[in-house]
Amino acid sequence: MSIKDTALWGCGKIGRATAQLLKENNCNLSWIYDQQTEKAAYLSRNCDMGKILFHPPQYHPEVDIVIDATGDASLMDYWQRELKSGRVKNVIFTRREPEADFNMVIGVDSGVVPPSGTSIGSGSCTGNAMLSFLYPLYRNFSLESAACTVLHPLKQNEDLTIHKIPTALEKSVNDVIPEFSDRFDAISMEIPVLRGMVLDVCVDFKENISRGVLEEFFTRQYNGSKIFRISDEKLTNDKIVGSPFSGVLESDWKFSRNRFRGLIWQDNEYGFSSRIIDIMKILRQS
Repeated sequence: MSIKDTALWGCGKIGRATAQLLKENNCNLSWIYDQQTEKAAYLSRNCDMGKILFHPPQYHPEVDIVIDATGDASLMDYWQRELKSGRVKNVIFTRREPEADFNMVIGVDSGVVPPSGTSIGSGSCTGNAMLSFLYPLYRNFSLESAACTVLHPLKQNEDLTIHKIPTALEKSVNDVIPEFSDRFDAISMEIPVLRGMVLDVCVDFKENISRGVLEEFFTRQYNGSKIFRISDEKLTNDKIVGSPFSGVLESDWKFSRNRFRGLIWQDNEYGFSSRIIDIMKILRQS
């Protein structure tokens, strides 16, 4: 499919990061919309692209792809109608969307190219970070269980406390590895930083393996990968900003008694939005 025109619905953190990536990849952003007009105006000025729509269009201008970065599940009926009409060829949701025709986690899905007229969920920032690491392990080793604690930056509120928040990470793992879902659990904590996320990951192996075996596997699996990498640097939430990877594993991970423990970092805006661009590149193949 030739992608000539793209529209962005939702100008929050992920919407802004996605718009910037569209510009960097020379994609034509035809129009943008947000319920808060000032957000759309700010994005249009700073990215120098996209006509602002000040009211939600009943029938919007025809485009090839709409990127829905609103997080609003109530729009699903609207998008299904627009897809059926042919005014939109594909809708990409910047979230895990159970009602979408496809849910894609880049680096995990095996060559599926969604056809024109379909909607695509892109997983979550945590789901992309976790599954780009866990799925290859699951495919190549016998795993007993896994667990993850997410330290997530502030979302929309300004509550400067550390507190537990809901997470769809367990559902994301179930989407991709349903037979492992009862052996995986996750909790998420919101922390008072603006950007940059880290996952504290623990994986128990059934089989007796050595650290050297895992090091060799990681080198073979992630050498040259544009999705996930290993870093010798001591990372912080500030240092990870601008990283296009779904996950970056610190190389000083621990391994004892067949238990892996390590930190996986992600720029939850730029890193996750980079996967939206990857999905668009896949759609060009349809």
